[in-house]
Amino acid sequence: TIYPTGTGRPLASNLNFGAQVDVANLVTVALGQTGTSDSQREVNIYNALGTVNVVVDVEGYFVPQASSNPAGEFHAIAPLRVCDTRAKQPANGCNLGHSTDNRIGPGQVLKVNVTGLPTGVSGSPARIPTDGSAGAAVLNLTAVAGTQATWLSAFPTQSNGTCLTSVPASSTINVSAGGAEANRVMVPLGPSHSGGPSTDVCVYNAAGTINVILDAGGWFGSATGSPPPGAQYQAIGPTRICDTRSGTGTLCSGHQLTSGGTLLVAVAGVDGIPGSGPVAIIATLTAVSGSQLTYLIVYPADVNPRPNASDVNLNPGRALPNLVVVGLASGALSGDLNLFNAAGSINAVLDVDGWFQ
Repeated sequence: TIYPTGTGRPLASNLNFGAQVDVANLVTVALGQTGTSDSQREVNIYNALGTVNVVVDVEGYFVPQASSNPAGEFHAIAPLRVCDTRAKQPANGCNLGHSTDNRIGPGQVLKVNVTGLPTGVSGSPARIPTDGSAGAAVLNLTAVAGTQATWLSAFPTQSNGTCLTSVPASSTINVSAGGAEANRVMVPLGPSHSGGPSTDVCVYNAAGTINVILDAGGWFGSATGSPPPGAQYQAIGPTRICDTRSGTGTLCSGHQLTSGGTLLVAVAGVDGIPGSGPVAIIATLTAVSGSQLTYLIVYPADVNPRPNASDVNLNPGRALPNLVVVGLASGALSGDLNLFNAAGSINAVLDVDGWFQ
């Protein structure tokens, strides 16, 4: 658990893992201080059992902007699959409509345009703009069925539109052979070519061959383009608003997810989150002890049909978290989320780290 220094340790978790594994998760955490005279800002990292080493890679920070400056403000979209290298999936820039997987090889980099509407997606869902008004994207990176234990890293293209080919200094996700695991990433966008608008990211694979999926969940306004006004972030200490396990005392208590089931989760107005104003949240979603191989999706409760996306992919019996950045519904279901489980029965926990408004 990671939480602000100077506050009590919360009933929350950021990573759940077995012995002798490497596992990553994105966190956003409010900064604390040891006392009023402390000029520094710190966080605490708590370990529940055994001994463990940790690595922290900083990707950025939130500061309040003047209301007249939309640079860095957030725009949530319903989850949208912008890349899937697997065969027999809706055609997109990562599988090229091939009948075989377009896997990333060892030491190779895949360049992905995450803006606009991918080929094969029907309707007119919200998407990351193509005109350069987006400076960074919120993406869920899922690694699928690698031939070796490996790690992946997501980063922007260079100013000339190419991807660095040297080994990245940090990792986005660590995955064992044959597994399917996800991690959220907030990553700056780069151009597809010299002088072009910011549209692309790069995904590096360290070892073996592997499929990857990228689901877009929102974007941050560019400092150089002309983004519309968005929402600013309000960080809080980790707050558990939903735990489907019986006896947890949350609104979700006793509502275990069934196969193909969807749970409506109230967010706005719960446990100190304002009843009006928030348009999206950042939270850790933890899937606990499923009976079958499955995946979970969290999305705004007013989105229909359910997005073709995923937030957590896990084997039976495991407890696995992932950070989610997700918009809240408006209208009749204002402030609510849907939580979907694909197969078997499973419990889920949602710990909120803050909201956008």
